Amino acid sequence: MPQNEDDLDLDIESKPKSGGMKKILIIVLASLLVVGGVVATTVVLMSSHSAQAEDEEAYFADDEEPDAAKKKKRKKKHRAKSHKKKKEHKSVSKHRTPHYLELDKPIVVNLDGSSGVRFLQVSVALMSYDEKNIEKLKTNMPVIRHNLVLLFSSQNFANLQSIEGKKRLKESALKLVQEELKKLVGEPLVDDMYLPSIVGQ
Repeated sequence: MPQNEDDLDLDIESKPKSGGMKKILIIVLASLLVVGGVVATTVVLMSSHSAQAEDEEAYFADDEEPDAAKKKKRKKKHRAKSHKKKKEHKSVSKHRTPHYLELDKPIVVNLDGSSGVRFLQVSVALMSYDEKNIEKLKTNMPVIRHNLVLLFSSQNFANLQSIEGKKRLKESALKLVQEELKKLVGEPLVDDMYLPSIVGQ
């Protein structure tokens, strides 16, 4: 049965308007965000203002202190600073300064030739943290060179071609020199040893 135009108008008007509700929700949410931002800003400003007021009170309270109390505080600060400087000085002095003595000539020795190499030439540098030991090492240089010649001449050059072999030779040489110096002067004198050059011919 056909409907007249009035019925059609009623059907159209009875449909809910969802667009209007969305707009209202958006407006409500936006106003809540604005209000929340204003409240947060106010809280931040108030807390910074109260912190500034506390700082000012402390500053003026210092001015009202008697001279004796001010002097006491200054002395305490001064002691704390000087204690800190002493600590820093101690930490700097923990780093010891190494002193080196390089043998003026490399040590050259004959090898047995089984590896095809007949001569071995080794440069040696001794290190001590005590500068006074350098003079003692110079005095005992003939003993040091003699023991190193004996050690180096007993080496197989094939073993010295690897890094591990060179490290073992360095450790053996250091231990030998330290032991001989302990026998002679009562102390090892050498804290470390370096072999800057190891050459075979």
